[in-house]
Amino acid sequence: MRCKIFTLLFLCFSISLFSQDWVQVSPVPDSFRSHHAFAFGIGDFGYMVAGNVPGGTSSAFFIYDPTMDEWTTLDDYPGPARGYGIGDVYNEKAYLGFGSDNNGDYLNDLWVFDPSDESWTQLSDCPCAPRTHPAFVAQGGFIYVGMGGSDNGNLNDWWAYDITNDSWEELPSFPSLPRHHPYQFAIGDYVYAGFGHGPLPDGGGFISKNWYRYDPATTIWMQVADHPIEGRVAGQQFSYNGKGYVLSGEGEDHRALDTGELWEYDPGADTWTELPPHPGWARWAPASFVVNGEVYIINGVTREPGGGSYFVTDVFKFNLNELVSGQTEPIEGNFTIYPNPATDHLVIEATNGQTIQKLDIFDSQGRHLKTVFGNSIQDNLDISTLPKGMHIIRITGTLGTYQQRVMKL
Repeated sequence: MRCKIFTLLFLCFSISLFSQDWVQVSPVPDSFRSHHAFAFGIGDFGYMVAGNVPGGTSSAFFIYDPTMDEWTTLDDYPGPARGYGIGDVYNEKAYLGFGSDNNGDYLNDLWVFDPSDESWTQLSDCPCAPRTHPAFVAQGGFIYVGMGGSDNGNLNDWWAYDITNDSWEELPSFPSLPRHHPYQFAIGDYVYAGFGHGPLPDGGGFISKNWYRYDPATTIWMQVADHPIEGRVAGQQFSYNGKGYVLSGEGEDHRALDTGELWEYDPGADTWTELPPHPGWARWAPASFVVNGEVYIINGVTREPGGGSYFVTDVFKFNLNELVSGQTEPIEGNFTIYPNPATDHLVIEATNGQTIQKLDIFDSQGRHLKTVFGNSIQDNLDISTLPKGMHIIRITGTLGTYQQRVMKL
């Protein structure tokens, strides 16, 4: 199946273009620095465990209380200190595995955390090759694991762990090139995975923007909509309220994205929508969790273009509930804007006798970029000088105001 082209998206906004923004909260205790930690939310609390730290790997374990905006250090988790590991939550328990230990040896173990007594239990090892930063998704009583980097290079195999029976089974492989550091999440009956980084047969490398859906009932993979901007690697991902989200990471040059991009994937429409990015440059291998409808981005490393690498310790949160409640049905407007996506120009057509008084362009964060008055727009609007990414076009006409999101390629 060929990837679908990013389609038209209409959103209605209230007085401000975005009614919510990222808010800074307390950092992890003692300015704890890490990348590739595993963070997860269960009930009213967030947790973060393990990860790469300056000089090695970690077994550190923390709990976060959003009500108090307070982190507390828990007892170290009992498994090997690890970096490049990964996990997910199912049925109010957290599962953690894979990665590499302090000696650099690859791991294929699996652990479960029960918050009711703060206990860790080791489960059956995967009979697959030990690996770092694979895909790891919990869905329907199973944990799906695949891809990642191993002693023998990148992988594209796919395995299922049966939580009830503590057993593993190999499934049809991921249908594209081997890779590590993909993004992944589950929505409803399906698992989604893609993006990531890997080698090409000619010896080069790639960072993918391809996205795939896996159906556990049929074990069939299907390619769905590409990311509309560029390939990405080593960020964070989660699902909430029937939508999937990818957050931060690095772009096709394997350096930090210019902003901490947050994208929403709608599985019904098979479309991507850009949301307000977290502050600062994007982060390589941060941690994240969702608690009570708020997503938190934690730690990670920033590798700016032309600059060095450094740990980030700032923690920010974003309220997904406001995002969901702020959306309404598509506007029935008196204007048509096309093409979408666009590269250098837009066509603005008015209907029902409406005329344009002025047109304003905002970026995805609601910052005003440009105003054009009606008598200057005519049939074409030049957008060739705008930066790539999502923009909001707001038209003030004789019959009211109309807004539409347009992707600039």
